[in-house]
Amino acid sequence: MEENDMSVKKKLGMVIVVTITIMVGCLIIQYNQQQTKVTKGLNETVEVITAKSEEEINTTLSELANTISQYMVTLEDEVDNSMLYAAYYLQEVYDSDANMSDEKLKSIAKKLNMTDFLISNSNGDFIYSTDPASKTLNLFDIWDGYAALLDNPDLVLPSNLKISAESGSIYKYTAIPRKDGKGCLEAALNSDAIKEEVKDFSLGTKGFSSLIVVDSDNTVIMKIGEDSETASFEEGKTTNDSGFSKVFSSGTEYIISEETTESIYYPVHRGDDVTYAMKLTVETAPYFEHVEVISNNTKVLTKQLAKSLSVGIIINLCILIIMSAILIILISQILKPIVDISKIAEKISHGFLNMSVDGKHGGEIGVLVKAFNDMTADLRKMLTNVKSTSNTIKDSSNTIRNSLELVTHSSTEISNATEEISQGTFDLAQDNTQVYENTSELSTHLENMISNIENVNGNITKMEEINNEGRDTIVNLDEHFENSIHAINEVEKKIVELQEKSRSISEIVNTIGGIATQTNLLALNASIEAARAGEQGKGFAVVADEVRNLAESSTHETQEISNIIKEIINIVESTTERMGFTKQSIAETSEALSCTKEVFDKLSDATSEVGESSLAITDSIAFVSEAKNALLNLVESISAISEESAASSKEVSESTSRQSEELEGIKEQIVKMDEIVGELNELISKYTV
Repeated sequence: MEENDMSVKKKLGMVIVVTITIMVGCLIIQYNQQQTKVTKGLNETVEVITAKSEEEINTTLSELANTISQYMVTLEDEVDNSMLYAAYYLQEVYDSDANMSDEKLKSIAKKLNMTDFLISNSNGDFIYSTDPASKTLNLFDIWDGYAALLDNPDLVLPSNLKISAESGSIYKYTAIPRKDGKGCLEAALNSDAIKEEVKDFSLGTKGFSSLIVVDSDNTVIMKIGEDSETASFEEGKTTNDSGFSKVFSSGTEYIISEETTESIYYPVHRGDDVTYAMKLTVETAPYFEHVEVISNNTKVLTKQLAKSLSVGIIINLCILIIMSAILIILISQILKPIVDISKIAEKISHGFLNMSVDGKHGGEIGVLVKAFNDMTADLRKMLTNVKSTSNTIKDSSNTIRNSLELVTHSSTEISNATEEISQGTFDLAQDNTQVYENTSELSTHLENMISNIENVNGNITKMEEINNEGRDTIVNLDEHFENSIHAINEVEKKIVELQEKSRSISEIVNTIGGIATQTNLLALNASIEAARAGEQGKGFAVVADEVRNLAESSTHETQEISNIIKEIINIVESTTERMGFTKQSIAETSEALSCTKEVFDKLSDATSEVGESSLAITDSIAFVSEAKNALLNLVESISAISEESAASSKEVSESTSRQSEELEGIKEQIVKMDEIVGELNELISKYTV
């Protein structure tokens, strides 16, 4: 028994060890899953923020480059307007002053805030200049395109930004023909202010590193910022950077990303032409500061999580070990009374029924000990009773042999069988009456059902008529939708024609605006002529002012008309788009109508099937009516069952004969029972009670 006890303890120990191992494994798996999940989530967050930062850099670069481009164009336009005004002013003054000199030219340039004025003859040689060194140059040698000014009195040739070879400053030039057509006038203006404005604007940008601007000849005209990107560039020198050539050829921007910087090559448009290309570079570090902070925090959190989970595993292991020790002690205490019970049970198996388990125990063990002792006491009582009963059986066996009890019992069964047969015959008669009444009610219900089915057939006919009317309505509605589609197509054609007319009007308005601008210039010339005429030109000056006012009013009204035409074009385009949506909606509705038509066709088929089913139900009811008549006949035949009851009396007499035969068999069984009782007494004698 000790070996069995040790086996149980070993098994429980193995269970505890396996349980601890499984729980430790689960804790480690849970730790790895939690760490992986948290690390994955944090890494995904860093990746998302990094992607957003990269997107922010690209967006900022593109927006900043576009803003600088527009800012440069705006500043250059303002410079061009100032220079054009100064050139026209010089044109009027030079034409009216026969005593022009270099000194007077300098005075006019200073008055108009121009850096230089130059006047050439028809050969391109400068005859007057604010810069003495320029008088040795020829205008047409600088650029032969200036010769076109001699043939076109209205031609204006503004230059792009240029780097002065002497001073390294940025200049702009505007050339117009002399009024007498015998030469050209050129205004020059130092435009370093444009660079300073762009520089002030750029330096205030987040992460700004450098800005390089080149003209169409790949000559660097602006260099803002000093870094590794700008080291190879020098203002006034050409660059071999292929990125600028790519921008000039494609007219589009593109971005280059490097380890710590990101650059954009961007075109600067003036009208439809790309006049400059810029390379804007920003440092990416300011955009990724929060990413680096989050990444560092992620590493710290991961380490803290690993530490916390490790501590948690150690604590859980300690708890498991303590609980295992407590469990082993409890199991030992629980097993002790069980071992005692097993020893006593082994003695009882050898015949010692006077044994019992001593000691007081609580809980389930106490219940088990009490139940075992009660079982032992009950077993002793049972053996005592078995002894007494076996003796009683042996004494009563002779009496049992008397067959009078069996005969009396058989007579009682015969009487009961006769009463049951009588009662069954009476119940059968009542059931026959009830079945006949139910069959009569069934006949009434069948007649009502036939009437209802006839009404259903009438309703089916009406449903078919209504279904046909609905189908015809759907067909008519489909035809109306086709007419609507045709009408919408016609309206769409008219809208397209209206759009073309609106664009033609817009072109005419632009032409009128150009005429108004020319008129304004003519009015300016007239004012200058009137000023030269003195008192005699006052009336002409009034007319010139009115003409200029009229030109300005025309320009304003032309702009208003142009805005209205643009709104009309936008409305027409919006209407065209909505017409497309309407056509699509009508097409979808037409398709839905076709589906509805198919549904009506299916409904018509279903109605026909219902009519056929109704006829089938009518036939079924007729069949049920015939079955009802057969049922009535069956009820009559059931009454014949009562006649069969008479046969039961014969079976009763046969049962009486069989009882006599059974009595002999019972006697033989009693002899065998005496033998078994003897064997039982022999077995009981082995036990000590």
